[in-house]
Amino acid sequence: MPEGAGRNYVRFDRGSGQRIAAAVLQVERGNRDQPPVTFNPALGGAPSPKQIRMAKFTGAWGTGTSHVVTFQTTTSTPNTVMAYNEFVDLPAASGTAQTDVAIGKDGTAWYLISWPDTGGPIKKGTYTPPWDKGTTKTVNVGSTSYTATNYSNSIGYTGSARDCFITQVGSEWALINTDTTQILRGEFTAPWVKYTSISVDAVDGQTYSAYNPYGTAYYNSYGGENRRQCAIAYVKYASGYRWEAIALECTA
Repeated sequence: MPEGAGRNYVRFDRGSGQRIAAAVLQVERGNRDQPPVTFNPALGGAPSPKQIRMAKFTGAWGTGTSHVVTFQTTTSTPNTVMAYNEFVDLPAASGTAQTDVAIGKDGTAWYLISWPDTGGPIKKGTYTPPWDKGTTKTVNVGSTSYTATNYSNSIGYTGSARDCFITQVGSEWALINTDTTQILRGEFTAPWVKYTSISVDAVDGQTYSAYNPYGTAYYNSYGGENRRQCAIAYVKYASGYRWEAIALECTA
């Protein structure tokens, strides 16, 4: 044993030294371009490959469904995979635009892992009335358009765009509130005979055809002004909605 070697000194016989030398020479003479030595996990099995890729998709993508997505940085084919959405309902982008997302691969399956902020389940936008109950309208939220359904009351206003709020229920958008009321003050030209309809110029700048279910509104037979005040409301009937007078100036 050499001086100072201590307890860690290892002694080789001639045969052991020759085997070690042969192994070293084989490595030195081998192909240096070969991949390095790898080791599997201690419990066995191959390592599970995991990847994250930026992608995009077209149309709507509902929770609990799979959708075809296209890799953003890959132009050669195949550059699409089927990915599973476990988290959120994603509406279709406006027009032909595509939605950017991030997907992750676990084993052989791809999953949605990140998506754009949709601004929450409630959005403020504008629509053009009228809007009947049970029908759909286009609601513009900035540069994005949504198709929403009115499950509340019919809105009889006409004219310029009105503000509204819509919310997403599953993959569908629904109207929840508007800036319109169902009662308007206006003026009409007397007389307005009971059980007839007449044009009413409302304070919102629009003209409505309204029905008079009450008494006849007369004008001043002594040459006075025949423009009279009234209030009209959008009233529901079994056959639908119509504007009706609910208050009239000068009735008999």
